[in-house]
Amino acid sequence: MSATAPEGAATRRVYKAYCQRFNVLALYGLSNATNAFIWICFAPIVAQVRERYSVGDFAVNFLSLIFMILYAPGTFLATYVIDRYGLRVCLIVGAALNMVSAWVRYASAFIADPHAAFAVLMLGQALGGIAQPIFTNLPSRIAGDWFPVSERDLATVVGAMTNPLGNAAGSVVPSVIVSVAGDIPSLLLYQGIWSSVLAVAVLLFVKDQPPTPPSAGAELKLKAIEEEDESLELSGSTSLNAGTLAIEGPAEATAFLLDDKIAADVRRVASSSPRAARRHDTSWALHHMLHDYRTLLRNRNYLRLLCAFGIGLGVFNALLTLLAQMLGPCGYGSDTAGIAGGVLLGAGLLGAVVMGVLLEKTKAYVPLLKAGIVLVVGTTIFMLVSLKPGNSAQAIASWGVMGLALIPLLPVSLENAAEATYPIPEDNSAGLLLLVGQLFGIAFIFLLTYLLSINPSADCSSVVSPVAGVIVGSLVIAAGALLTFKKDYRRQRAESLRLQQADGAEGPAAA
Repeated sequence: MSATAPEGAATRRVYKAYCQRFNVLALYGLSNATNAFIWICFAPIVAQVRERYSVGDFAVNFLSLIFMILYAPGTFLATYVIDRYGLRVCLIVGAALNMVSAWVRYASAFIADPHAAFAVLMLGQALGGIAQPIFTNLPSRIAGDWFPVSERDLATVVGAMTNPLGNAAGSVVPSVIVSVAGDIPSLLLYQGIWSSVLAVAVLLFVKDQPPTPPSAGAELKLKAIEEEDESLELSGSTSLNAGTLAIEGPAEATAFLLDDKIAADVRRVASSSPRAARRHDTSWALHHMLHDYRTLLRNRNYLRLLCAFGIGLGVFNALLTLLAQMLGPCGYGSDTAGIAGGVLLGAGLLGAVVMGVLLEKTKAYVPLLKAGIVLVVGTTIFMLVSLKPGNSAQAIASWGVMGLALIPLLPVSLENAAEATYPIPEDNSAGLLLLVGQLFGIAFIFLLTYLLSINPSADCSSVVSPVAGVIVGSLVIAAGALLTFKKDYRRQRAESLRLQQADGAEGPAAA
């Protein structure tokens, strides 16, 4: 026999993972990859775009740069939509923007004046740029809301890596489809058809959240959300004493043992979550969105990660955008640039899979992050040294080696941010990281574009060049900031303490 657990005691919770999580992750990932394809697809066909639209290299580069410029307004749009309306509406908006972006770009093919056609093409790119943060900010959020602890890290890796997967496709496929300027409309038509099919699938099959939370961390936030108190000071069935957040549902009482700092944040985040935000007006939702950002910017540990990640992502975006212009002075054409870009991203995806497994097995977020940035500095130096004429095999391989080290840092950084800033919503901590990375990317693209026009960068006569100095120097600064990042696994600690409390209450109840 077994005795009934005492009233108010925490009970063992069995967390269920629903098959629907794979639908959400798959449709999110395909939408993310589609947006990434839209972003980068003109980079490997610069010559054909110049001919079709009668523009120069800078105008073609601006098709990529517009994504970075619009990342800031897109981030605020994404944060507001998910806070106000939830994940489902957020993904529908993103998929719809992808679709409209693709068809507007295709419309440029029917305009006779090349400059007017390019303006329409740029408008389509801008719509895709506004949508980008909707996708890039969400991997940790989807993993946390839908996946159990045993799958959460790998889900974050898979979600985050769909963006470079789209970049990889965008670096290779256009060169296959577009051999002359007249082939560009076909490329744009295929994107329009695909994005339309995907938008319909997102509308039909994406859900906002699972019926029950998949983990203790998700439950902690969801239980607080279910309280119907609109004020920041919860009362009645919710109490907060000595670091214990106790949230009583209609049929059971569940206690979450937390340290005081986390508990105070959970209370505030609960009242500013999507479900609660829908009970309030727009100004209320915006207030809490900005409150989250202010909280993040007061977290010194997070600021170290923000600085390092921003520089690293900025360098990566600049290298991906200017890859053909870096290889060109060494005598390599667009075909070699397309292969190098594909190898970089393909190797990065392979490295991310390995990193995902390591994260799941070890939960060593900070050590893996620090080891990763050291490898990035070393492999980037190898890539720069390999940029020589008549050395195509090594040059291509060096981009792959760099990608193998660099790209896996994206999901590792997102998971470290989620841990160190818990219970701030994962999309907010990730969104700020990515926003700063895009701003750095804009600066690096302008700076490196100029430096590539002067010797020895312009003629590939020496590996010691202004371009190499800026890239290596920036990554060394990023490494210095990241090596001071401190271990602070707040989400894991909250979940562990919650389960320990459940175990302690369950023991005396058993007869």
